[in-house]
Amino acid sequence: EGFARIVRRGGYANPEYGVRALTWTQTITLYRGVKRIDYCTELDWEGQDCRIAADFPLSIDPGPEALYEIPFGILARPHGIHSSDQLGIEDEWPALNWFACHDQARNCSVVLMNRGLPGSRVKDGHMQLSLLRSPTVLEFANEGAVDHGRHVSEFAVTTCPGAPEAADPVFAGLRYNNAVGCVPATAKAGDLPPTASSLANEATNVVIPAIKRDAVGTLVLRMAEDYDRLLSTILIGNNIVNIGAAS
Repeated sequence: EGFARIVRRGGYANPEYGVRALTWTQTITLYRGVKRIDYCTELDWEGQDCRIAADFPLSIDPGPEALYEIPFGILARPHGIHSSDQLGIEDEWPALNWFACHDQARNCSVVLMNRGLPGSRVKDGHMQLSLLRSPTVLEFANEGAVDHGRHVSEFAVTTCPGAPEAADPVFAGLRYNNAVGCVPATAKAGDLPPTASSLANEATNVVIPAIKRDAVGTLVLRMAEDYDRLLSTILIGNNIVNIGAAS
C-alpha cells in the first residue's frame, strides 16, 4: 500500500504532580520513498502546571547549539537559555517548521519538523517538542489555560550525513506543512497544455512564498534564501531574472 504504520496507546496519572488523567494514542507512519518518519500524537488531558513534550534521545553529540528556522532565515541558538519561572518554560525556543542538531565529529545531523507546535529545545542529549502546557500561575491564566481535553500534534524526524543543509530542511519543512491534496478527476480536451505556470524557479535554494501585482501592476515577488548561497535564475513568463547574490 506504500506505507507502514504502528499505533501505540497508553495512559498515566499522578495527582501529586498535577496529572489527574492523561491518555494518548501515537501513530507512527513510514511512507515508501519518503525519507522521514511521521508522528501523530493524540492526547486527552486533565491536569495543571505541567508540560508534555515529544522526546527524541540522540545517539549523536548535538554540540553547544542547534539550528532553528525563523521567518526568512535560520538561527543558531544555544541549548541553555534563561528560564521563565512565571511561564514555567525552561530552555525552550520557537521554531517555524523545524530545528536541527549537527554532530561535527561524526558529520551527521538530525532534523525535527513540526506542524504549529509552540516550543523546541535540546537538553541533556534529547531533542524535544512541546505538545501542550497547562499553567495556572500566570496573571492571565484562567480555566481554559490548562488546556483540558483532546489535543492532536503532528511532527516528523529525518536524518542525513553532513550538515542539516544536506536534508534541505527549509523545503522539507514547507512540504511537510503544505501537503498537496489529490482528488480523482475526468480528463477532457482543453486549450492549455497538461502543465503550465507563469513562474519557473531554477534556484533550488530559493523559496518564493508570495507573488502579486502592486498598485500600478508591477509584478512583485517575495523571495528568501536561507542557506547563504549564491542565487541563480528565476523565470517569470518569458522574462529571465538573474540574481547574483543573496543577503
